[in-house]
Amino acid sequence: MPFPTPEYRKGTALFPQQKIIATPWLEKIESKLDTLSDKPIELIFGLNGEVLGTTDIQEKWHGFYPNAPVQSLPNANHFTQVDRPESFVLSLIRILKQLYSEQ
Repeated sequence: MPFPTPEYRKGTALFPQQKIIATPWLEKIESKLDTLSDKPIELIFGLNGEVLGTTDIQEKWHGFYPNAPVQSLPNANHFTQVDRPESFVLSLIRILKQLYSEQ
């Protein structure tokens, strides 16, 4: 369980409120995502996740990075690195190899 105690869950409980407060800041970041379009990026979606598992969100992110490889993990939730660590590590290895081959 990712959040085993009340102390661990504090951030999760505050997140929705903080997201509303941070909306202008998040929109500013989103407006600059295209600055990463020439960097190695791989999109990983846990299809059981309530947010990133939706088609709308996946299409939105793919719109930012249309050339990025996409991993859709049917047996993973939001935290793909927890649910499917092997897929996360393989993506990271691919990205690192790509970065080192460009040097």
